Amino acid sequence: MNSLRSNHEYDDLGSTGSGVNYNGAVTGNRINGSNGLFEPRDKVKGDLARIILYMDLRYEGAGTEPDLVAVKL
Repeated sequence: MNSLRSNHEYDDLGSTGSGVNYNGAVTGNRINGSNGLFEPRDKVKGDLARIILYMDLRYEGAGTEPDLVAVKL
């Protein structure tokens, strides 16, 4: 699934985009490849939000570290 998402940005696609199947099974994810957007299934959205927040808090740019900033597009 991660390789399918590639570098697509997370977004709420609503009814646009296409459903993603894996080995013939519906996953609940949606993708809009032409716009570079990916919507994860509802069950993992909270987990992804926590991961993004953690990364933003962890990588503050102290010293030679890069400053990661979470943005809403």
